[in-house]
Amino acid sequence: VFSTEVYKGFLGFATWWCYFTLFATSSLGIVYQSYFNKT
Repeated sequence: VFSTEVYKGFLGFATWWCYFTLFATSSLGIVYQSYFNKT
């Protein structure tokens, strides 16, 4: 039932999701650090 198109689409989505989560966590960490450095 698994076609190459579905596999490619899932792979692309997984890669995009990994980059998005990485960017979100890093930006959150930077905001977290700068916020606690002010106090």
